[in-house]
Amino acid sequence: MVDIDKQTISKLHELLVKKTISPAELLQETVKKAQDAEPKINAFREFTLDTALEYARLAENKFLAGDINSQVLGIPFSIKDNIDVEGTESCFGSLSKPVEPTVSAPVVKSLFAAGGCLIGKTNMTEFGAKASSDSPLSGITSNPRNLNYTTGGSSAGAAASVAAGVTSFAIGTDGGGSTRIPASFCGLVGFKPTFGLIPVHPPPIVGDLFHIGIIARTIDDILAVFEVATDQHNSLRKTNGKPKLSLKPLRDNSINKKIIFFWSLSDQAPDAAVKSVIEKALQICDVAGMNIVYSEPMLTCSLYEIFESKFLEGIAKKVSGIANFNQFGDREIIKETERYTAQPKLSEKHVAAEIEKLEKFFSNFLQHTDLLMCPTVLHKPFLKSSSRPPGTETLGILEWPSNCILANLLGLPAVTIPCGTTSDGLPVGIQLISSRYEDIELLSNAHTLYELLGMPCSASAIVD
Repeated sequence: MVDIDKQTISKLHELLVKKTISPAELLQETVKKAQDAEPKINAFREFTLDTALEYARLAENKFLAGDINSQVLGIPFSIKDNIDVEGTESCFGSLSKPVEPTVSAPVVKSLFAAGGCLIGKTNMTEFGAKASSDSPLSGITSNPRNLNYTTGGSSAGAAASVAAGVTSFAIGTDGGGSTRIPASFCGLVGFKPTFGLIPVHPPPIVGDLFHIGIIARTIDDILAVFEVATDQHNSLRKTNGKPKLSLKPLRDNSINKKIIFFWSLSDQAPDAAVKSVIEKALQICDVAGMNIVYSEPMLTCSLYEIFESKFLEGIAKKVSGIANFNQFGDREIIKETERYTAQPKLSEKHVAAEIEKLEKFFSNFLQHTDLLMCPTVLHKPFLKSSSRPPGTETLGILEWPSNCILANLLGLPAVTIPCGTTSDGLPVGIQLISSRYEDIELLSNAHTLYELLGMPCSASAIVD
């Protein structure tokens, strides 16, 4: 039987086309892998195996008929538990009353239409408000790279399912790094596209900070899913009747790039372990001929202060509407929302003006470079018994991974790729950011860089 945890989407697709394995057999192997891994990693809130079997049978009929409409036909995947699937509860990592959707989210509809086989909904931090891997509902999700460590979050289970080789891709969400942080901690590729390219419904808790994200082991797999999730005919992808985005295969991309690199957009400095891994990656890029310009962007505002005025405003409104939330909710989220509610608020006009300044500042940056590059997270993965890295206790709930929030505030496409591991084997990711609707060029550049770095962590693993 095929060793599925070592296969990419394209390889599984090839095996399905050749009938080396059938969709039902692939699903059976996936379920077995999930059952073996789940007691160790705790990735899934619920399995949806009846739904998966139904779509596997439909996929099998399509392969037999030669009606092959996408690379994800017959491929098992997972969905984060804040994305609606008709007939399956959305629990948001919370003990509060779940949502019972009567319609699936657009990304789910697109994946079902393409023949994907949903095997389950993955664990997340409560309402996606933390970047660790614990929740009152499901407990702690463990990092398959080292089971004593956190996956990061909030798309914790999504990253764990891919890193463990249960699924070749997972759909998460990203309101402030929630796809990229766990992808980085688990040695995976995590992609947040330009705002609006993957439609969102119903309206999310944190408004326009919220994006659908994709987690996989390779850039090619990200692209295969992105092509399905964006939906070529969706009106959100057009401006004045013209396509916003051209989807095309990844091409061999020149390494003669100008890249602006910065360590941080805050007062935080990288961990020594993270800095060492990133510096080695930068040396490889330099030797290969990439033109990396080191920069320290001088912002006129606190990026996190602007971010939390949108993010925590949404979270605070959500939890304030839940009866007795203080009795069963996540203690750190309760503390953080109480702090935010008690402090003076920035006006919407001020926030909008500061975001406009940020847009102009980074638009100018991106006019003179191919990419922005920075550590995805300034801290290495931490023990799963903690909810944040050591030494960050005085920072806001999503302030310690604040390198991720710029792309959410400005709706820019961003991707994290593994760039190496620390001396104790923990993955470190590097983030690339580009201009709006340059998503394919961004992924192409990321593909080139990932290959240049030797594709570290590209194999799945569960390491005790």
